[in-house]
Parts: sequence; structure tokens; C-alpha cells
Amino acid sequence: MSKEKIIRLIIGAIVIILFYNLLTLYQFKQTLTQHVMDEIKEYTLEINELVNENSSLIARIIKNKEIKYDDLNYLYQNEDEINDSFIKILKKLKTIKSYDYLKKHIRGLHNPLMTTKDILYSYRDVKKRFNDKDKIILEKEDIKTLEVILNAYKFRNVNLDKIVKKIDNKDESWVKELEQIFLFNMWTNYNKGV
Repeated sequence: MSKEKIIRLIIGAIVIILFYNLLTLYQFKQTLTQHVMDEIKEYTLEINELVNENSSLIARIIKNKEIKYDDLNYLYQNEDEINDSFIKILKKLKTIKSYDYLKKHIRGLHNPLMTTKDILYSYRDVKKRFNDKDKIILEKEDIKTLEVILNAYKFRNVNLDKIVKKIDNKDESWVKELEQIFLFNMWTNYNKGV
């Protein structure tokens, strides 16, 4: 066997090994992403169960026109658990932030031409809905919105709540502040079809 054939065989083997490794890595990432989304669904179910428990308890209190000390404790405990589950969802969503994932899933979640303002307004709406004490329900659409928000931006050490307050107060300075804080290249390039 000539040297050229041996070299070609070696190069071919290396290419096959590299391709196999890349395929395995891709499959692992897909499995990991699905695992995270499954966990998010579990937390969402937990939240909905707790919300239903609170609703039943409040209905009973209204019907009996009486509130007991234990009832209050139960309500507060549920509220804490709801908030904990919500925070867990946010943390899980932050682990899914690759550009490839965003590119693959965004069309199924929202209009890909959403502007940064649209996304931030969506964040505010979700947050308001969640903080509404009369109906703390995290809808499937809210999960999708949060997923897009957390994937569309590369987060740094920043408090989004401050920006949301500025939006609520109609203080337009948040737009420039946002531009300084976030890297929009990924989102801009995606909208241009890069």
C-alpha cells in the first residue's frame, strides 16, 4: 500500500471521528435542552397547583366570611413556593441561551421581527401578570415569552426591574440605557438573516 493511500485512510478516519464527535455533542445538547424544558414544565405545573390551592382557600374564606390564622400561614407559604418555582424557571431558562437554540425555536415562539422594545414590554407584561395578586397564573405563552427574552439577550449584572420601572413611568431614557447594557448583535444579525 502506497504512502498516499495510507495518508488518505488516516485523514478519512480522522474526519469520520470528528464528525461522529460533533454529532454526539449535538445530540447531547438537544437532550440537555429537552431535559431543561421538561423541568420547566414541572415547575409550571407546581405553580398552577399552588395557585389553584390558594384560589380554593380564598373561595372558602369568602364563603364562610371568616379567616383563620392557619389560613393566612397557608396562603403565605403557597405564595413563597410560587415565587421559588418562578425563580427556578428563570434560572433554568438562562441555561438555554445559545444562538443556535434561539435561531431554531424563535419562529415557533414569536414573530422573529420583534424589536427589543417589544421583548421588554413582553417581559413587563409577564411580570405584571405574575405579580397580580388576584390571579397569579403563569400561562404557556408566558413561558414562551420568558424563553425568548432570556435567549435574545446576553445577560450581564443588571437589574431589569429598574428598566421596567422606567417604562412604567414613561421615562424614555431606558432605551439608551438598554443599548449600553445589552449586546444586541445576536438579535440584530438574526433579524437581518445573517
